[in-house]
Amino acid sequence: MENSVIDDLQRQDLSKIRFDLDAEFGQIKRDRDYMRQKLLVTGDNSINIPVNIKTIITYAENDNNINIFSKSDLNPLIVLKNVKELKEELKIIKGKDKISLEGQECALTLINMVLYYSLSTKNIIIKHRLNKKAFDFVCGEIKAKFEQAIVRPGEMVGSIAAQSIGVLATQMSLNTFHLAGVSSANVTLGVPRLKEVINIAKKLNTPSMNIYLKEKKNNEGYNENEMLKIRGKVEHTSLLNILSLSEIYYDPDIRNTIITEDSDIIDDYLLIMGDEIDNMRDNISPWILRLILNKDYINIRMATIKEISYQIISSLHFKKKINYRLITKILYYIFIII
Repeated sequence: MENSVIDDLQRQDLSKIRFDLDAEFGQIKRDRDYMRQKLLVTGDNSINIPVNIKTIITYAENDNNINIFSKSDLNPLIVLKNVKELKEELKIIKGKDKISLEGQECALTLINMVLYYSLSTKNIIIKHRLNKKAFDFVCGEIKAKFEQAIVRPGEMVGSIAAQSIGVLATQMSLNTFHLAGVSSANVTLGVPRLKEVINIAKKLNTPSMNIYLKEKKNNEGYNENEMLKIRGKVEHTSLLNILSLSEIYYDPDIRNTIITEDSDIIDDYLLIMGDEIDNMRDNISPWILRLILNKDYINIRMATIKEISYQIISSLHFKKKINYRLITKILYYIFIII
């Protein structure tokens, strides 16, 4: 809070302020217990109210440029007073008789609980750091949205809901016919996406995920290469992703290879590991699988040649025992030369 608000509180009766704040906290605890024992007994933690209070508060923060370093100029007693007045202004059943008052209380039980918690002094002043202008906007917007959501008896809510969804669905389906050349077209749009949302589909056709990176210590952003490297670490990578070309050759004599492009590589390789190859000559197949890796893609993925060779060997299933260390060394050496 701002210093002027703190000085104003110190000049008032602190015992009364403590009493009011304790009463607010006690009401929130009673509402929590009532929800657990009466409303959320089925295990479903979702609740439905006619006003999205969280969205309204977020909009007020953005509109008033409020951040974690902002200081609120709100007095806790003013917050308590305004919340109480807002609760009294929200009316569905008008009347002073006993039945009307009881119906009013039952109809607003849930939204009053959410109001007490969402607009508590701690949330408004410490968590959201709203100022007077932002808080007045939140209270006025909640009242306006609540009054708009009131449905009169006999209202054809089904037809109105169908029309509301149908207008958007028609516009969405029209937009899907004009996606030529758009890079983001590989997502489910239009009516198919709407069906997924309404039916709460467990298996999405084109699932996606948004990942937000932490800020650097020096508050600098990430450049394109850093973003690509981070994306490479997160995405699942298969051998198909890093291959530029794969070929199969019949080459029975390893010392006189028919692959002219690899003759220098094989000669250097035989100089280093010729004795071990002679011992394995009977187990070497005349068929050769030649893999050419995409260097640019490997750099983006931050994958080492040793990791790639190990993954290839570990994915193979041999009937006979073989020297895994030797084959891994062979692949590692060949990939480095290529």
